[in-house]
Amino acid sequence: AAGLPVGTGPYKMVFASAQQKVYDLRDDWWAVEAGFKPQPKVERIIYIPSQDESQAAQLLIQNQIDMSPIVQVSTLKTMLAQNDKITTYTGTEPPYGYLDWCPIDLNMNDGVAPYDNKDIRWAISYALDRQGLVDLAESGAGVTALHMFTPYGWFQPFDEALKDVFAKYDYDTAAHPEKVTELMEGAGYTLNDDGFWADADGATFDMNIYVPGWLKAWGPPLQQQLVDAGFNVTIDFSDGLGSLVQTGEQALSLGCKGPSGVLGMDPNFMLSIYTSQYYRPTGEPAPIWWATSRWQNADYDSLVEQIAPLSVDDPALMPLFLDAMDTWTSDMPDIYFAQLMIRYPMSTEYWTGWPNQDNPYGFPHSWQWELLKTFINLEPTK
Repeated sequence: AAGLPVGTGPYKMVFASAQQKVYDLRDDWWAVEAGFKPQPKVERIIYIPSQDESQAAQLLIQNQIDMSPIVQVSTLKTMLAQNDKITTYTGTEPPYGYLDWCPIDLNMNDGVAPYDNKDIRWAISYALDRQGLVDLAESGAGVTALHMFTPYGWFQPFDEALKDVFAKYDYDTAAHPEKVTELMEGAGYTLNDDGFWADADGATFDMNIYVPGWLKAWGPPLQQQLVDAGFNVTIDFSDGLGSLVQTGEQALSLGCKGPSGVLGMDPNFMLSIYTSQYYRPTGEPAPIWWATSRWQNADYDSLVEQIAPLSVDDPALMPLFLDAMDTWTSDMPDIYFAQLMIRYPMSTEYWTGWPNQDNPYGFPHSWQWELLKTFINLEPTK
């Protein structure tokens, strides 16, 4: 009777349990009464708990659900082959989705040895064949990354200008094994009989990398590339390690950092997450979720402070941006290797009007309010 929980959208919760949450269409939505929006055609929305990827795929293939959780490209290709009613943001063609605003990186705690040595960080970066990672983890349907920005249209002039900065450091998507050798030997390591880097006491260079479940496809190929380069790597999918990433006690992890800039933004936010204001000693939680590198550089701080008040079209921005990125690249506080692609399989068996590259009215992020646009725009097929 009280109408709880309170919301301003066209749907109200009518049932909730551990098995499902049910929302029904309201008959008193203010947007309809005001003439702002037509009454949505979707009358009931049912959320069920996330399934194992193979189970979720079968539910969509059998038309038992209308939209599945994000799945790996290999699974998605199987789904498309088995049901021609399944589609994605880019239809049945790669990349099967859209660029999210959070590039994927190998996050390092730069405040603890050996990752407090930028030569070590660079050696790890040079070990990676980024296109090879994309080919294996995403069946070639992904996009490589070298920095913390997503290549949306507004960022293209900045991306183009960065090429000269990166060229100074021989920084590109290819692996450079000769540079790995040069830097690791310079840091006092030699390859042992097993092919792993070891220090003067014979201790191998061990890396334990936390890989969250939603990035699991990247773990094995990343591990293999690093092992091939002489690093003794294990990957860990253990639940709960994410909290230790925030305190720096888990020194290495895969993750993503954002929001890296949609239309209307400028580079300042993503630059700012590497400023010293967000530094915390190991053991203390990072003040924001993305600022976990524990890197400090006074010159970088000064440049970002000058950038902060500038609009994206201010002519003073570009030279300051390039200086800041030169400083960042020189120190390599994190290792970016791929853009995050969002791939939701959707069924056209019962509903059409899903967002796509030809009708990009919104993105079907299941965890954001943006998904409401999808519900409002769907049309029944029967």
